[in-house]
Amino acid sequence: MRKILILVDKVGKKKELLAELVTRRLAKRNFQIALARFSDLYFEIDGKNILIEVEGKPIQNFDLVYFRRAGDIFSVLAGTLAVCLEQLKIKFIDSAWAQIGPLGSKFTSLVRLSLAGLPVFPTIYIWQPNIEKYRDRIIKKFGLPLVAKELSMQRGKGVFKIESKEDFAKLPLKDKNGKYNQFLFQKFIEIKDEYRLLVLGNKVGVWEKKTVTTPGEFRHNIALGGEEEFLPIVKIPQNIS
Repeated sequence: MRKILILVDKVGKKKELLAELVTRRLAKRNFQIALARFSDLYFEIDGKNILIEVEGKPIQNFDLVYFRRAGDIFSVLAGTLAVCLEQLKIKFIDSAWAQIGPLGSKFTSLVRLSLAGLPVFPTIYIWQPNIEKYRDRIIKKFGLPLVAKELSMQRGKGVFKIESKEDFAKLPLKDKNGKYNQFLFQKFIEIKDEYRLLVLGNKVGVWEKKTVTTPGEFRHNIALGGEEEFLPIVKIPQNIS
């Protein structure tokens, strides 16, 4: 039996009727239809491996994914999902979603870097209303403490250190625009300094060192009091080159 997943922004009577209609028309052709929301998606990145589930079912269970309606809220997520589906060789409608170019979120960038074979932090992506559902799974993956990053924020804002199960409930429900939040969860790694390389074309032009100066602070962002130093590439330490 072949399976089709219909993804929508929200489930209502019209979307349910659509799924029922498609099911009836394809019943004799041995198709099974599933209806789900984009916010039901669960992503897990570990190396070059990307796991995607919808309501606990691997996306590979489906032969075709139909993006029925993403709307403004889920358009970036739809594009990110399309990039993953291309890599997994799962058919989807329509293929234009994968051509998002420079558009996307921090999570989209992580996905692209991972698929290109570059090292990225193991990451879990979910929407805020699903945090309680996946809380134990996140802890099992990363242990405690771990880091939660609010996808809509920058410069260290919206980055939280989760030290207990109770801390998950403290994560903000809505983002700065009043919409349900999206979060990236990653393993907490305590480091003194952070290094970044600026790549221009195919060359590394300069490297940056960030140092935490505020006692008790784990974020290296300059906006939060960190110090930065830009150095010529010839001075990059061999152990990080």
